[in-house]
Amino acid sequence: MDPAYSACPLPKIPEKTGDGEHFPKPGEKLSVHFTCALVTTGETVDSSRGEHVTSQNGITVRKTKHPLELTLGSSENIKGFEIALASMSLGERSSFRIPAELGYGSKGKGTAIPPDAELDFDIELLGINQMYSK
Repeated sequence: MDPAYSACPLPKIPEKTGDGEHFPKPGEKLSVHFTCALVTTGETVDSSRGEHVTSQNGITVRKTKHPLELTLGSSENIKGFEIALASMSLGERSSFRIPAELGYGSKGKGTAIPPDAELDFDIELLGINQMYSK
């Protein structure tokens, strides 16, 4: 394992061990499932898992979620999410507590995530550069 990614400064609770050999590096394309919840209320504010129903212009729309595809280190996600992913091996599922300064900070995000919110993430690393866990 690359020592630069071996230590995770975030509180981490492993739920399923990964292969222990393949760890993502900046620039690699990842496939992940995640759930993000507010620490204060436990309310899920975003997720790639499951199915949800929304209403758009009075029409009920059922959406099936798919894994999130991202490039590690591309700054398209919050810093805490990137740090968590870099500490995981292929196939691993772990929970992380992300402090506000590594999340959405004092601005929050829309109406879903208030300012200075701590976040709980449940993350599963499904694939690295189209190599998938078994």
